[in-house]
Amino acid sequence: MTNSNFSTKRILSATLLAFSLVGCASTRLVDVWQDDAITARPLTKVLVVAVTSDERSRRIFEDSFVREFRAQGVDAVAGYSILVDDAALDKEALSHAIEGKGFDGVVISHHAGSEEETVYYPGRTRTDSWGRGGGYRGRGYDGYYHRTWETVTDPGYVAEYTTVFIETNVYETEGQRLIWSGRSESYDPASTLEIIDALSSEVIASMKQGGLL
Repeated sequence: MTNSNFSTKRILSATLLAFSLVGCASTRLVDVWQDDAITARPLTKVLVVAVTSDERSRRIFEDSFVREFRAQGVDAVAGYSILVDDAALDKEALSHAIEGKGFDGVVISHHAGSEEETVYYPGRTRTDSWGRGGGYRGRGYDGYYHRTWETVTDPGYVAEYTTVFIETNVYETEGQRLIWSGRSESYDPASTLEIIDALSSEVIASMKQGGLL
């Protein structure tokens, strides 16, 4: 990755973090890179920016990260509070917005793609019984034979799952150097809040482990 990634292009569509499928979601970091040269200089004040055209998702995302950073004793500010004109957001606009405000780090997240998976679960046929009697433990042969047996068929069905990838980059404001980068995948998220809370927790934990916080 190069410093050109610092430019926050408007690459997210309104589908960022908005999902309709309900399932058992999980979020994890699958690729993490860190510049080990800066571990002796932990961040003290960061700006959090979510690059998306969905203003509601942006605010939820940035607020979640801000809470996680502050829980670690790091001063954090949501990008929407000082970057009101998201359409004009670029390298120069971002640099101007943070100038003189004491930020030593900028956290930028953006949608890095999604994958759709269709899974077919085949049906099955089983035999159920009902009625009185206790089988071999009944009161006699009538306890075994006095039953009704029926065949039950469960039809097969198709389920669709979504895996969403989000890339998060952390930059030093001095020199605009990339110091941490992580790519996460969220499997079949049920809601915006679910994926954001899990992602912010994973990212902050990784940065803390790496000595950046």
